[in-house]
Amino acid sequence: MAGLMNMRQYVWMTAKVISSVLHKEVVICDADANIIGDSIYDSMEQVKIHKASEESILIRAMNRKEIIRCYAVKSTVETCIRCDKKEKCDINSIIAYPIINGEMVL
Repeated sequence: MAGLMNMRQYVWMTAKVISSVLHKEVVICDADANIIGDSIYDSMEQVKIHKASEESILIRAMNRKEIIRCYAVKSTVETCIRCDKKEKCDINSIIAYPIINGEMVL
């Protein structure tokens, strides 16, 4: 099975399309926690591949193999509560949706 890293252009475009429908930032990472698609960038070339934090909601959802919804994140999510950038952050809610095929998180 091809990894998401091999389909970066498609993954980034998918993030952009979902974002345009939801009017929210969309971040897509692979099973190794590499952030591959991020809708805030205007082109795929601008996407800086980096790892999601092990404490992130994305990684927590992937490890638990479940959808996680968080509302009022600045006051309810521990990593957001401790974040020194939360005053400038415009994220109010998070939906982490792992893509699962059988027992494997993609």
